This record gives sequence, C-alpha cells and structure tokens, in this order.
Amino acid sequence: MSSHIDDPITLVAVGDLSLGDSPKMIGRGVRHSTQQNGAALFNLSQAALKGDIVFGNLEGVLSDYGFESGSFSKAQLRGRPSLGAVLRQVGFNFLSVANNHMMQYGLTPFVQTCELLSQNGINIVGKRGEGGWQCAPVKVEIRSKTVGLLGYATSDNYGHIPAYALLVPDRVLDDVRRLSHLVDFIVISLHWGDEFVHSPSPLQRIFARELVDAGVNVVLGHHPHVVQEIEAYGNGTVCYSLGNFVSDMVWHRRAQEGLLVSLHLLKPIVGVVELYKVNIDELFQPQLKVISIPELTAYVADDVNFCKNVQSYQKLVSMRVTQNCRLGYGYIMLNFYKYNLLVLSKIVGSAALGLFNSFWGRTIRFLKFL
Repeated sequence: MSSHIDDPITLVAVGDLSLGDSPKMIGRGVRHSTQQNGAALFNLSQAALKGDIVFGNLEGVLSDYGFESGSFSKAQLRGRPSLGAVLRQVGFNFLSVANNHMMQYGLTPFVQTCELLSQNGINIVGKRGEGGWQCAPVKVEIRSKTVGLLGYATSDNYGHIPAYALLVPDRVLDDVRRLSHLVDFIVISLHWGDEFVHSPSPLQRIFARELVDAGVNVVLGHHPHVVQEIEAYGNGTVCYSLGNFVSDMVWHRRAQEGLLVSLHLLKPIVGVVELYKVNIDELFQPQLKVISIPELTAYVADDVNFCKNVQSYQKLVSMRVTQNCRLGYGYIMLNFYKYNLLVLSKIVGSAALGLFNSFWGRTIRFLKFL
C-alpha cells in the first residue's frame, strides 16, 4: 500500500513481550515453545502488526550468554537469539529495552540483545542517555514529520547498574522539553506501576498528565501485566498499561491479556483509531478481538473505583500480589508432575523463602507497633 505525504503516521503498540520461560514455567514456557518455530507465536496477530511504527516492550534478553537449560536461576526470562529476526519479520520495528529484566543477567546479555535487534533492523528505545539526556532519544522521519521516542523504567532490582534509562520524573520531563523542540511528535514508553492492578496509582495519573502538558503525544505503559484504562488528556493519549502480548503466566487469567492499540499521530490531537483486546492462548499466542474504549473502561472500573487515594491503591496492590502468589502456587501443585524435579524443588524453595520473608516482615512491623 502506497503512502501519501499527508497520510497520518500510524503507531501500533502492544504490551510486554516475554519471550523466555517465566520462573514458574522453566522448561515449559515461551522459550520452550519456540524451539521449533518462533514465528508461530504471532500467527494469530501478525495481520494487525502493520504501521509506520510498530512498538512493544521486550521483557527480557535474547541471549544465551550464561544460559543453562533447566536451571532455575540461569534460564528464567531468556528468549532465543533467533527471535530477533522473527520480531522484525512479523512487523516490529521499535522495541523498548527499558525494563528490569533486561539487566537480570548483567551487561553482556543486554548488549548482545541490543546488537541483535539492530542487526535485524529494529530500533532500540530506552537506552541510557549521554550529553545531558536521561534517555538516548530515537528520532525517525516519516512523510516529512519527525517522531521522537523515549523509554524509561523504574529502578533495577537485580543489583546491576542499568544500561537503560531510569525513570526519574524530573529528568524525564527535562528530556521531553528538550526533545519537543526537535520533533513533531513524542512517544514515551514507561515501565512503571504495580503488578496485577487494573488501575494506575494517583501519582501515575499526575505524572502522565504532566508529560502530556510538557509535549508528549502518546504515553505507553508497561509492567503491571494486566490492562489498564486508556485516557484522552489534552492533546495526547495515555495508555496506562498495555498488559501482556506474549506471556506464559498461565495461572493468572488476567495476566494472559493485553491490548493492541493503533493510533494516528496528527495535530492537534493524537487519538486511538483501533483497539484490540489480546487474549493469550494455551500455546502462548496472542489472539485479538476488537474492543471499544468504553468497554475497556468498564472492564477495569472496579479497580479504578477502589483506588481513590494512595492508601486504597496500596491496599489493592497488596491484595493482588497475594492473589497472584496463591494462583501461581496452586497451579504448580496441580501440575507438579509436568516439571523437572530439580526445577520444581527450586520453585518450592523460592516460594518458602518468600513466605518466610513476608511473615518475618509482618512480625517486625507488629513488634514495632507494640
């Protein structure tokens, strides 16, 4: 299809691409399923991955550096390097590497992944910046218009110095204001918020609106693993969480969901033109169904209505994290016979340690209260 210079720039964005086996699915998850044909993951969604910019959040490295098959600590969330070519083949041309799991195994796999993506013609968003930039901006010219892309993540939790851009609000706003003088449109990816909650926090709402006021046209949210609302604010659109696009979190139905959103980058207002609900099937393939923004708003309304202030939001976060733990370990108990025995023992040991730490933390807080 030919494009005219006056045609709007189309941005297609999806949620997290978790292309390795998650901790509870070592040897049975996404990486395992891509052993023969990685492109099969996208058989049901490839037709929708068409746009000038096709964007996703790469939730983990594509590197075998230090990988050990069947190892609980060295096989988690590591996609096959062969998937670099697959991602470009199915349509992705921009990926964010600003998330905690990209540094889970240190700098070398991060660098290898970035090199792999670049070799396959995929633009990398979210690398740590230089020369006063918190994030290295990515600029692309499309039909005489320039789009700038930025990506940030909250702090790393694996003990490494992040090679991606950290989400420091004042520094992010500085980047946006600086970039706004150089481009026509700004798209920003934020790995933020809390897992399994269908509502952004009150502070996230404030910051998202500050970003739009500073010049951002589209905010793309990642990390919660569940969908959140899409908000039209000012001249921009805020997608608070796009959920998951490829994932093996099979124990949690709502973590096997996401959004695929298509937007037109137009002045004065950037808006949604198509929206799909993503349902990830038992083969970890995203299946798409058209959904309206009012339907999405209704779907997440219970959590949004619950989170009236910071205290109620934190209470819901605690409830949802506990729920996910129960669902996850319930799934393992029902399917224990499908696991490698050594991996199963590591999963159970990790769960026991987590429960002990949680109990000990509550005990200390209780004693301090006394």
